[in-house]
Amino acid sequence: MARSRTRVVLGIFGLDQHDFGAKVVSAILRDAGMEVVYLGSFQTAETIVQAAIEEDADVIGMSCHSWEYLGYTRELISLLREKKLDIAVVIGGGTISEADESSLRAMGVSDVLTPGATAEEIVHSIQRVAARPAS
Repeated sequence: MARSRTRVVLGIFGLDQHDFGAKVVSAILRDAGMEVVYLGSFQTAETIVQAAIEEDADVIGMSCHSWEYLGYTRELISLLREKKLDIAVVIGGGTISEADESSLRAMGVSDVLTPGATAEEIVHSIQRVAARPAS
């Protein structure tokens, strides 16, 4: 039986303390009818994946304003693959260069949201990646 609401685990990688945007995104997604578990700052790949398993998440949404997002994302995607989990990953937050966006997509990130993304674009992105066929 298909679930009626998309479930999103949302958190912030590493030592990044820029949480205002992630809190706003949480509210936007909840207002759009999604279930959101906001993990907050200081997350590791392990804590994110464990929360996604416990919450039966459709999407992991991660924010990172520091340059460390490539390493954190590589670790997250690797852990998801190791555990054979088919959970879409969306990255947003700070400025992400086109080259880094290409690298993130090559790793397996489903979408990259850049600063200035509208509420409608954010909701559409999460809905689109949550509805993708299982790999």
